[in-house]
Amino acid sequence: MSSIKDRIENIRSRIGDNVCLVAVTKTRTVAEAEDALRAGVLHLGENRVQEFVAKYDALSDGGNHSWHILGPLQTNKVKYLKDRSALIQSFDRLALADEIVRRLGGAEVLLQVNISGEAQKSGVDPGDVERMIEAMQSYGSIRIRGLMCVAENADLRAVGRQFERMRKIFDSTASFSYPTYSAEYLSMGMSNDYELAVQEGSNMVRIGTEIFGRRV
Repeated sequence: MSSIKDRIENIRSRIGDNVCLVAVTKTRTVAEAEDALRAGVLHLGENRVQEFVAKYDALSDGGNHSWHILGPLQTNKVKYLKDRSALIQSFDRLALADEIVRRLGGAEVLLQVNISGEAQKSGVDPGDVERMIEAMQSYGSIRIRGLMCVAENADLRAVGRQFERMRKIFDSTASFSYPTYSAEYLSMGMSNDYELAVQEGSNMVRIGTEIFGRRV
């Protein structure tokens, strides 16, 4: 059976050195997260704020790793991020911006785009990306460092079309001159589709199962 270190090395060989690997520790133990850090992972991601807080505090050992909030962030959970630095990848609405400013003073975020158009998924409509970024200019303490999406759970041809569309949207934002926006990261791709995502231009992938194995 391959180890966490072996799996991470295999993923890195597939995505290359220029793609940021976020190890998703959802439902995983602190010991498993530590194994990923020892294997050279620099970024850990959590879907639920409660798990993020517990693992953040357990791993606050002076290491150089960073944390990412990946799941939908409810406004009533923002207060738990205070004094705990994280890139909020699931930023998607002005009400959340209001609460971030009120509770945290500011934050670094990615704007989540609902590229699949599924009602159950979070994110702004693809046609509203620039309008949202423009509206965010009144929140000077929130820095948008790029875009994020979650593709549909469908065949890879459909997923590829969504990734291609997302990359075109991301590329179009590179010409924006909004002070609080920078087209640094296009976060797309998870365990079942990360290679396709990288082929379509992703420079940040969020991987759990392919690192830690299937949950039992």
